[in-house]
Amino acid sequence: AADVEGLDAAYKLSILASLAFHGRVTFEDVYVEGITHVNAEDIRCGQELGYTLKLLAIAKRDGLRVETRVHPTFVRSDHPLANVSGSFNAVYLHGHACKEMMFLGRGAGDLPTASAIVSDLERAASACQHQYPTFQNEINPKVALQQNKDWQCPFYIRMLAADEPGVLSSVAKCFADENVSIAAVQQKGECQDGRVTLVVITHQASEKA
Repeated sequence: AADVEGLDAAYKLSILASLAFHGRVTFEDVYVEGITHVNAEDIRCGQELGYTLKLLAIAKRDGLRVETRVHPTFVRSDHPLANVSGSFNAVYLHGHACKEMMFLGRGAGDLPTASAIVSDLERAASACQHQYPTFQNEINPKVALQQNKDWQCPFYIRMLAADEPGVLSSVAKCFADENVSIAAVQQKGECQDGRVTLVVITHQASEKA
């Protein structure tokens, strides 16, 4: 359940974001959505549009505003993250000076796990002071990060709609009323019980919208 529901990735993201952003990012600050509600039709629709579905842990910092989230994400099929599979984990970074970098390695299995645990124990036993001040228990942390809960990104939406004139314009108006711009619309499959599947890809929009 920890893997399927994204909890393991969220714990890792809490640690990595705290290290990268030099301020405490707690597990409770991470938005978590697992893959339980993803079905084969979503995966197939993504493949037809040139995307691969991955459970990503995403962290961004802009000034003191930080967003941290774990959820199923469509990435371009030619993106390096799209080809990470099996017991491999990957960290993909974008920095102002370093630009894009990716680190790839095994994140599961008895030997990789044992190696990581022994390494941590050895460091803890030999260090008199915590190497990373970010993780010291302080009532008032030195860097007060603000959580951004309304992130901006393109969205994939799949719905069933009545197969009749005017429905598409009504759907488009609902998006427009929330200031969401549509990038692409596709009708998938045949009409069943008077309804068809509509797939909508938006331009960058806010999560709340």
